[in-house]
Amino acid sequence: MALTAMPSPLAPPATYAGPERRRHRSLVTRRHEYHLRDDRCVAVRDRRSGAWLRGHLAEGLQLAAAPSLGAAARFLGPSCPLATCAILAITRPPREIVAGYAA
Repeated sequence: MALTAMPSPLAPPATYAGPERRRHRSLVTRRHEYHLRDDRCVAVRDRRSGAWLRGHLAEGLQLAAAPSLGAAARFLGPSCPLATCAILAITRPPREIVAGYAA
């Protein structure tokens, strides 16, 4: 009987080729971070001060299309679409931030 090595707990995880399962991401622009859950904006934060901007026009709006770096994010508003500045980065917010989103 041949012995097989157990995978190391420190080994990097195997790559996942299936559909994206993570629900949260943030779109970083020059002035703001737009935090999304399932492509709906749940919070907006000012990058300079780090303050959450309660009541921002994007809160609660659905993302119109898949975001891409260098392009503006577009949200579907009740009367007209809302566009951001160019997206500089698309990141995953830490769990501590996700846990602090307003319900």
